Amino acid sequence: MARGTAERIEWALGLACGAVVLGLAGYLAWTGLAAGTPPVLSVAPEPAPAGELRFVVRNDGSRTATAVALALRLGDGAERRLVIDYVPGHSEATGGFVLPPGEDAAGSEIVVEGYLDP
Repeated sequence: MARGTAERIEWALGLACGAVVLGLAGYLAWTGLAAGTPPVLSVAPEPAPAGELRFVVRNDGSRTATAVALALRLGDGAERRLVIDYVPGHSEATGGFVLPPGEDAAGSEIVVEGYLDP
């Protein structure tokens, strides 16, 4: 291969790689600076063994929610609280409450009480 041809190939590959790097940097800057929609949090119970109440928290917004506060309101009026550290946008987190001995999940409710913006 002639020296001129090798230099042209090197330059073409270098420019292509530079374009890819600039494109990725631009995309990351655009997604990082875009306002997006605020967190839209919902919680739903899931099947669980006796003595536990499992749940899934969904974030249908595009922004992340941190310190998501949940409350479990039991049928007898007692409450339990739990904080989930991090629920990214368009994702979900799962977990569970441990119920007191002899308590069942009937008549209980899990609610989202609040969150923080990161």
